[in-house]
Amino acid sequence: MKNNVSKIMLIMSALVVVLLISACKNTERSPFLPPPDPIPPPEMRWDVQTDFNILTPFVPSHSLHSRLHDGAMPELIPSNNYGLLLPYSSATVMDDGGLRSANYGLVTIDGVVVTDLIYDSIVRAEYSHSWYYGAATEVFPAYSLSKTGKVADIKAVDENDDVIIISYDGTIIRMAACALDGSWITPFDYYFIKFTEEVIILVRDESTPDIDVIDYNGKHLYNMLDLDWIRDISKDYWSSSSFTNMVSGGYGSVQLKNGTYAFIDALTGSAYYTEYIGVSLFSEGFAPVAVRGGDERTNYMIWGLINTDFEIVIPPKYAWAPVFYKGKAVVELPDNSSQVINTRGEVLFNVPDGYRLDHSYEGPNFIMYSEFGAKYLTSDFKEFTPPDESISADYFYPRYLNNGWYTTGNEVGSHLMREDEVHYFPGIQHIDFFDGEIIVYGERYADSHGFLYKNGVMTLDGKEIIPSESGVYISTVTKNDTLKAFIVSTGSSLFITSQQYSPNTYRLVDINGNTIIQGRGILTYHEILELYSVQRANSFSWLDIEANPIITIPFLSSTFD
Repeated sequence: MKNNVSKIMLIMSALVVVLLISACKNTERSPFLPPPDPIPPPEMRWDVQTDFNILTPFVPSHSLHSRLHDGAMPELIPSNNYGLLLPYSSATVMDDGGLRSANYGLVTIDGVVVTDLIYDSIVRAEYSHSWYYGAATEVFPAYSLSKTGKVADIKAVDENDDVIIISYDGTIIRMAACALDGSWITPFDYYFIKFTEEVIILVRDESTPDIDVIDYNGKHLYNMLDLDWIRDISKDYWSSSSFTNMVSGGYGSVQLKNGTYAFIDALTGSAYYTEYIGVSLFSEGFAPVAVRGGDERTNYMIWGLINTDFEIVIPPKYAWAPVFYKGKAVVELPDNSSQVINTRGEVLFNVPDGYRLDHSYEGPNFIMYSEFGAKYLTSDFKEFTPPDESISADYFYPRYLNNGWYTTGNEVGSHLMREDEVHYFPGIQHIDFFDGEIIVYGERYADSHGFLYKNGVMTLDGKEIIPSESGVYISTVTKNDTLKAFIVSTGSSLFITSQQYSPNTYRLVDINGNTIIQGRGILTYHEILELYSVQRANSFSWLDIEANPIITIPFLSSTFD
């Protein structure tokens, strides 16, 4: 009996234990209890392979470049082995999401990086007359480079004509020039560089004539302070910019102490003294020169023309300096009448009273203005009457495109016209390009931000190639004057009343409207090189004319997963 009672009590105790365990499983842990102890990590093993030299180095798949040598490359070292050098640049992402170029370096056409990103800018040498709006710009085999540095010692001339040295410290952008192939480079001693047809003018200081002149082989020709005529210049009127702006056709000019001018041969630095009280730039082999006209009471300058032998070819008789473009110049006489003359001084056209004539330096034609409106003249001075729709508020100013075609537009529409043909496009405010078949155009529309422009591409008969789209800019790609493609870019859209910005994107579109490549960044066509450049946030590329990458330089550091 006693044994049976003991067995029953043992079974009941076991049931109590099971019930307690079950109750504990369904009860949440009290927040005041400490968490359970973590499981300790396994014991570290020191026999694991740690030599990473046997691993293949990580190389970004889009990298198409190498380096001239290991280590820093902080400057261009002249060499005859580079071949054509191309600039490349890093980019900064702005708050608006757009890209801005940051620093620049040089890379060979074969993809060998020659300098690191150490320059503030690299610009191809080019030159054009400031008054020849629309005239072709010449390019030369050199780059101008700029970077931040210390101000160099500056030479000056005191009141006794003695050369003195002015020294001061400070930080300023300094400039240098180099050959396209890197075979020569100047010191970074200059604050301004002027490229001309024959020479490169390197200016150390605006207020002194400390100017070096070199040729496009990098040969130093002379420093202006070493020339004999420097003692005769007028210090009251001297500025380096006034000299550099007056160099054209192989000659510059300076004003002398007696008020007359001397012409300076750009190659040799030799001076030709004149008795003229005014001179201007050489253009198409002629330079305007002025003598004093009238009497003491009516003192004024009258202008004529000399040739490159400094011989008078048109005696002084004009009120303003004639500027020739394609063999013609608009001149004004002292009696306020105007004419068009040729280089022999022969009158080609007398401007009617009450009109002012402008020579279009974009094309061969002329525009006459008066208080009653404007008239359009063909190259042989025949009046061309524009369609009524092209005149806005009695104002008519055709803009030259190419091959004899002009365009004019207003809020109603735009015209394409030449002497024997006119086309009208309602709703299009401006036409930017026309090759005889294809038009790049713009439309204006209003939204809450103000007035925006939409750009598009279509054929002459109205077929859309690229539908008009706001916030884009369309540029053309031409090779040997043949249209090849279009670059459709976004990034900033200019409003009449405000500005809107967006991240930079690009599309390269063929003449049939098919997309060739597209991406984030800035695509630019360099016609003289027949190459594209692509600036991205993390890389820079050069592409060939078919948009195949030939150089790609990544900027992000490589990391391991």
